[in-house]
Amino acid sequence: MKSGTVTISGVSDDGIQCDLGGTTSTGETTDHEDEDTGNVYIEGGKLTIDVTTDAAKGIKANGDIRITDGTITVKSTGNAIWDTDDAEVKGGACLSADGNMVISGGTLTLTNTGSGGKGIKADGTLTISDGANLNVTTSGLIAYCSSTTNTTIHTTTTSRTTERLSDALHTAPKGIKADGAMTITGGTVHVSASYHEAIETKGTLDISGGYIYAYSGDDAINSSSTMTISGGYIMANSSGNDGLDANGNLNISGGTIVAVSASGAEVGIDAAERYKLNITGGNIIAIGGLERGYTMTGTAYQASSYNKGTWYGFYDNSGQLITAFKVPSNSNMGTPMVVYTSTGTPTLKSGVTGSGNSYWSGYGYDNCSGGTSVRLSTYSNSGGGPGGQPWM
Repeated sequence: MKSGTVTISGVSDDGIQCDLGGTTSTGETTDHEDEDTGNVYIEGGKLTIDVTTDAAKGIKANGDIRITDGTITVKSTGNAIWDTDDAEVKGGACLSADGNMVISGGTLTLTNTGSGGKGIKADGTLTISDGANLNVTTSGLIAYCSSTTNTTIHTTTTSRTTERLSDALHTAPKGIKADGAMTITGGTVHVSASYHEAIETKGTLDISGGYIYAYSGDDAINSSSTMTISGGYIMANSSGNDGLDANGNLNISGGTIVAVSASGAEVGIDAAERYKLNITGGNIIAIGGLERGYTMTGTAYQASSYNKGTWYGFYDNSGQLITAFKVPSNSNMGTPMVVYTSTGTPTLKSGVTGSGNSYWSGYGYDNCSGGTSVRLSTYSNSGGGPGGQPWM
């Protein structure tokens, strides 16, 4: 699709489905002609899709999906089903690719309200770069069944209900999910997932740019392997788990990060057992503290107090504003606010008035005025083991 206006609704299956006709892809050609790849290319125009059938996809590609421009609005309301052919629970998705997905431009508004439904699902790698503007919302419950012989679909709000079940017996409503590596180098990415991860990859996650806001009832941003952050503006806001969570080493060398945990047993920034949180640069606010055993170049500080719903100004050692941010109402006041900047000793001001450019779904500004200085003291949470109660 290069131009024009297309509206799809009232169908009893996927909105757009691109199959691979043969068994082997013919490969991409310059104008996407005379090929059999199962690929979808969107380079412009206005595309609106509304699917209501259970487990339906707004756009489904047997190959790759590449979006470089256009205005794309997809709404999916169908619930999860038991797929007898594949013997697993399957939910719907706004965008689904059996291969890789690249989003380098365009404005995408993706909403999925069905149980087990996802906004973006890539079985391969996912790349988001400068020019992309994504707004993804999933609000459905987690879907599961008891066994392969008792396939009645049930729903739950917590992953604790399904943690003993095999992967085939449940599906979670994630905002953006990739089975392969995920790379974000730019763009604006706003993701909200009420009952599971907002952004998750089963591979590595590399963030080097962009404005990213992720809200989740579980981990806000999660990787099953190494997570690397070297740039960008990131707010990872969890109402029930970790803000940032890597099941591998979590390496931060740059960027501006506000990571929020809402549970006293969880932390703002976490790396799984046997792995390390390594901080060598960047600017960090971690509400809920840092994983025990972290390594850091420089010193982290702890705010003497903070309040929900209050705006703060975060400044480097020269008094230059790094970001103004609002503490979310779901924050756990029984955990510390950790303040770190690689430039030296930071300054934190409470009660500032934000102004200028807004980001993070209204939780951040690039300018502010006023405020009262907050006392900072050295933060230490270097004991063994991940997570746990962060006050030390």
